[in-house]
Amino acid sequence: MVVIVTIHWVKVMKLIPVLKREAIILATLYDLSCPFSPFQTFPHVYYLESNLAKLLYAKYLLDKFSAWDEVFEAILRGSSNEVVEILRSIEVYKWEDIKEILRNVAREVLELHKRFMEKFVCYTRKIFGFSRYFSEVYLILGFNPLLHTSHGNGMGNVKRFPVIACFVNDLVERKTILDIAYHEILHRLIWLNNKRRLEKHLPSKYEWFKREYELLRDRVEEYFKNRIYEQTTIIEYLKDLLKDI
Repeated sequence: MVVIVTIHWVKVMKLIPVLKREAIILATLYDLSCPFSPFQTFPHVYYLESNLAKLLYAKYLLDKFSAWDEVFEAILRGSSNEVVEILRSIEVYKWEDIKEILRNVAREVLELHKRFMEKFVCYTRKIFGFSRYFSEVYLILGFNPLLHTSHGNGMGNVKRFPVIACFVNDLVERKTILDIAYHEILHRLIWLNNKRRLEKHLPSKYEWFKREYELLRDRVEEYFKNRIYEQTTIIEYLKDLLKDI
């Protein structure tokens, strides 16, 4: 189990790449919940295709039994259950070639992370006032067949483990991949440091945030452009706008 640490400049935020095929498929299943996913419209039609049927049935079991944590842990340990066996049965075209691509990408992204991790922690402390960080973050790397494009998700259904996913290829700049990874980690850190507040207020304030978005965007742009993060956190800077939250 990954521990949570309070920063006193100890080693934090170690990235652990996860390149197992079943982990990549699990991360792909998370994207089926995206509102823009075509599977949201006619899932029963896609269920008639054999490989997609396996995916959709696995997601049905994951959601029905709230098994995302259990399945991810089983994948990490190399153990098995019904969902893991379904995921392992799904063929990934040219898997051996793809695995080599992902292995090389993972090595280079980890090297970059070692250079930038301290800056990431420093700036997120200044900007967001974070005091808690993950000691380790699992990074699932999957294959994106579209050239020069990449995609990430925060794997929010996995609660017990800080895990994120990035879908990439060998033509995507490594800094771009790390940027996507940090973006997803940031979501998880916001939740980690503000869990009680978010659980209490986020659903009821969603419409408010949409109404205030334009104003917030201008103020946030000003916050970074004028380097105000060197003086105060973004929460303090936006306090007058957020006072009703």
